[in-house]
Amino acid sequence: MPTTTINGREVHVDAEGFMTEPSEWDEAIAAVLAGNIGVELTEAHWSLLRFLRDDFAKQGETATTRRVQTVGGVPTKEQFALFPKKPAKKMAYIAGLPKPKGCVLPPIRPERGQLMTAQPIVPSFGDDVVTDRKLAIICSKGNLDMAYPGLILGNAALGEGVETHFFFTFWGFDMITKSRMNNLKFTPVGNTATHMPMGLTPMPGMTQMATKQMKKSMADLDIPEVPDFLDQIVASGGHLWACRLSADMNKLTGADLYDEVEGIISASDFIEMTEGAQLLFI
Repeated sequence: MPTTTINGREVHVDAEGFMTEPSEWDEAIAAVLAGNIGVELTEAHWSLLRFLRDDFAKQGETATTRRVQTVGGVPTKEQFALFPKKPAKKMAYIAGLPKPKGCVLPPIRPERGQLMTAQPIVPSFGDDVVTDRKLAIICSKGNLDMAYPGLILGNAALGEGVETHFFFTFWGFDMITKSRMNNLKFTPVGNTATHMPMGLTPMPGMTQMATKQMKKSMADLDIPEVPDFLDQIVASGGHLWACRLSADMNKLTGADLYDEVEGIISASDFIEMTEGAQLLFI
């Protein structure tokens, strides 16, 4: 296991610079780690870091952004404001804890040539990554199981520095409609991938049961619910657009939509805006 020197002390770290022995951490080291990645600690930062340390002592693993919100009471937007772009990993790094688990967290790439050294090993969080890549994701379905793929892919793209735009159209409008976005459903009817007898799937209560089970499975992986995931995407620099035709069809205005939707635009406007982008239709 590599070691590095922080604040005049030798501490154990992994190849990326995350401390592997939480007992070696103290607040003086935290201040140095924060300075390494350009974070100026305020009382709000310290409060969140102390929650992470206390929670790790109880749970044995580092809290994700979702757990910090649901258990720690710190909204996703506030986490991104305090620790921009990759809050979960930046919080863990400064708190002297292992990286949190979770498939929605973009990877950190270690700097080449970092070995055991007396100089601090500082993770590269990719904050300075510049790319001309662009991704356009068209979300056309409002089922719970069809909402997540686009959000997960878009979140990963943002973590790689890719300019990412979402276009919500037809049934995908439910993902950004205030009255519906908290109540998306997953139905097993006609879905052979559920591996359920198809004759049972139309029975009363099956959609509610399947929805509850899917939400539990996602929560067990610490994947945010759709509204919180949208908060995370916007805080990471993602752009959300609503389809004009779908808004008119549903008799909805901007006031009916998630507050961070940047505008209601036509399909032509979106195509022009995302010229040259990689396109995903979901």
